[in-house]
Amino acid sequence: MAHRFKKPAVDAVVQLRHEFCISNAKNETIASATVEKMHGVLWASNLWVHADHRRQGYASRIAKALIAEYGHEDIWINVYPYTDRAVSAEQLIELYQSFGFELTSTPGAMVRKGCS
Repeated sequence: MAHRFKKPAVDAVVQLRHEFCISNAKNETIASATVEKMHGVLWASNLWVHADHRRQGYASRIAKALIAEYGHEDIWINVYPYTDRAVSAEQLIELYQSFGFELTSTPGAMVRKGCS
């Protein structure tokens, strides 16, 4: 199912948000991310993996799905380390760089240029 952001009609109320989730057999969310278009900029945020399921490739699966869906556009992401576990910003930067994200002059933000 393709989900693309469309320019809203004048005075239209639209939801410009897309969730990516991975659930376990109990239908509990174990990993997720949100994509939103704000002021014409596509932001991936809240990339999260439950502590019991980290280091199993779930963040990579979500990143790949996100890029498959929106890779034609520039995608911005903030680097926020987990607060419940010792994961450094440097480790997250390395992960995001492996998917083509680059550091920017905006502190804590990275961008992946779209493939038009």
